[in-house]
Amino acid sequence: MILVALGSRNPNKVRGTELAFRLAGFRANVVSIEPPGDLPPEPLALMRSLMGQLGGLSTRLIP
Repeated sequence: MILVALGSRNPNKVRGTELAFRLAGFRANVVSIEPPGDLPPEPLALMRSLMGQLGGLSTRLIP
């Protein structure tokens, strides 16, 4: 079983994350945690979301 710490208190996001893992064939225990205070409430653009997922890599690496 996979333990997932989800940085959201939104119960719909928790259920959606559980469903996504189940549909992908994984057993996951999703735990809601308080997100870090320096994060914006929602990604404002696709590029910001991608940069966060890639750990802040240069945009030159994204086709």
